[in-house]
Order: sequence, then C-alpha cells, then structure tokens
Amino acid sequence: EAAQALKRAVVFLEGGQKKQIEELIGEIESSLGEW
Repeated sequence: EAAQALKRAVVFLEGGQKKQIEELIGEIESSLGEW
C-alpha cells in the first residue's frame, strides 16, 4: 500500500498539486506506522 501511495505521490508531484501531496504524505506516514 505504501508503494502505491509513493507512486501516486510522483504523479501529484509532476502535476504540481501541493495540497494533494501533503495529504499523500499523511497517508504514507500512516502506512509506515502500520508496519
């Protein structure tokens, strides 16, 4: 799941969508916390 979030983060970075990147960072941190 974290890998998929990272892939989406790359797409958002390319799109320059800062707000969604910040939300994704939160998702990634949550995913890492579940490990």
